[in-house]
Amino acid sequence: MYNSLSDPYLIAQYHQEYLSLINLFSNHKRPSSFIRYYNINYDESTKHSEISSTFDIYNSSSIKFDIYELTPTFNIAPIVSATSNVIDKKGQMFDGVSTITIYTITLPRINDLISFYDPVKSGELFRVNNIRTSINAYYSDPKLTWYEMDLEVAPIKDTSQLKISKHYIYDAHKEKYYNYEDYTKKTALIENITGEIQTVNQYYSQYNDFYCIGDLVPYISNHSIIYFKNRISQNDNYIRLFDNLIKPYGFIDRFPNHAATYDYQTPTLQLYNLSTGLDEDYIWEREVESELNTLLNSTQYLYNYVFYNQNYF
Repeated sequence: MYNSLSDPYLIAQYHQEYLSLINLFSNHKRPSSFIRYYNINYDESTKHSEISSTFDIYNSSSIKFDIYELTPTFNIAPIVSATSNVIDKKGQMFDGVSTITIYTITLPRINDLISFYDPVKSGELFRVNNIRTSINAYYSDPKLTWYEMDLEVAPIKDTSQLKISKHYIYDAHKEKYYNYEDYTKKTALIENITGEIQTVNQYYSQYNDFYCIGDLVPYISNHSIIYFKNRISQNDNYIRLFDNLIKPYGFIDRFPNHAATYDYQTPTLQLYNLSTGLDEDYIWEREVESELNTLLNSTQYLYNYVFYNQNYF
């Protein structure tokens, strides 16, 4: 039983739970927009061995950057003109400044760059000139990587001359960064699967709450859709992805003991006939165009999508 001697332990547990909840709901309470973030790759950059600096880090140096596309921000303050002393521009001047709060970049650095997506059309690039963070939260378990940064207009016109090392993009579905090529592949797959879902939805019976063609209920198609829905929901958080595909709960209730099968290679598939109440064998001639074959082809694609792309879920 807990008593006053347990207070230090309980407070530590509350604090740990609080840090975990901040990480859990960081993307659920995000009132600001996305940015493109250029993070200095310290390990791959060439710098002076003694003073660790160069004269011009954006054009003349060997400083390399990692690009983080679609970086979410918790807050972006309005860009205002303020007096500042910018030694690599005109010295003391009125400069465009702002502050920004981010939480997905593990280690931001002074002189990192930021650009904005549409509808911002100014084309200005901003650089980080000051960083603030909660050190005790950073060195906690779990740790928080929340940073408030001061921005000023960068002394470059575009990013074409920057030396780029790696390219990432933030996946809001998984709430993590992916290699740009992998993310592009994933989005292409999602576009394809969305088209297949539109096809499958044509054969959903609201009355029966399962997928059928007239009185014929293909077991393998309904099992595949159930597998698809279960697999994409296996995540620590509830992720709304492919919600327009309906899980056939009516099929689960009506055929609770039917063993699931996903063998689309067999030439003979089993159907249930609603009129007769009996199972029937169906010879699947793939070259024949029919509504039943269309449903089978689409549900096979759904099944293969998650089975052969496990890393995306």
